[in-house]
Amino acid sequence: MIILQLLGEMLPYMVAALIIFLITRFIYYRKEGVPFRKINKYHEIGLLLLILFVTGLASKTVLPTFYFHEGHIGVMGYGYEEVIDKLNLIPFNKITETQNVISRGIWSYFIVEVLGNIGMFIPIGFALPMLWKRYEKLWVTALTCLAASLFIELVQLITPLRATDVDDLIMNTLGGIIGYLIYLLIRRLSKRATDKWKLKPDIK
Repeated sequence: MIILQLLGEMLPYMVAALIIFLITRFIYYRKEGVPFRKINKYHEIGLLLLILFVTGLASKTVLPTFYFHEGHIGVMGYGYEEVIDKLNLIPFNKITETQNVISRGIWSYFIVEVLGNIGMFIPIGFALPMLWKRYEKLWVTALTCLAASLFIELVQLITPLRATDVDDLIMNTLGGIIGYLIYLLIRRLSKRATDKWKLKPDIK
C-alpha cells in the first residue's frame, strides 16, 4: 500500500521526465547524425529507466511537497522546522530509534527509514556499472552513490518536512554497494548479458 501511494505521487514527475528524455535524445542523435541502427537500444532503455527512477526519487527526497488549496499553491511545512531539529550527525543513531519503534509494534518506520534508505540506492548502484564501463570499479560506484546521497542530505537541510541524517548517508551508500555486487554477480554469470547494455565506443 505504501509503495503504491509513493508511485502515485512520483508518477507526474516521471511522466514529465519521460517526455523531456525522448525529446532531448531525439535532438541529440539528430544533431550528431547517428543512424537509428547504430543506437544501442539496450543502453537507451536502461538510461531511461535510471532517469525515471532518479526523478521519482528526487520528487520524494529533494523537492518540497506542494499542496493546492482554494486556487493557491503552497509548500507543506514551510517555516515550520528549525534546521537544528532536522539534523542528526550521530552515526548509527537510527539503530536505537528503530529498536524503540519496533518495541512499540511499529514496523513501518523500519521498512521506510532503514530498508527504504538502503533499497532506493540499490538500483543506482546496479545501473551505473551496467550502463557505463567507468563504473565497473567498486570505489567509483560507491563514491558516486556517496556523493549523490550527500547532495540529497544537504538539500534536505533547507527543504520543508525533510530531515538530514548521517545514517541515511551510510545506508544509501550501502545500498549502492549492494546494487554493484548484484551487477557483479550477473556479470560473472554472463559477461555478454551485461556488456550489451553499455554505451558503444563510437557514441559518446
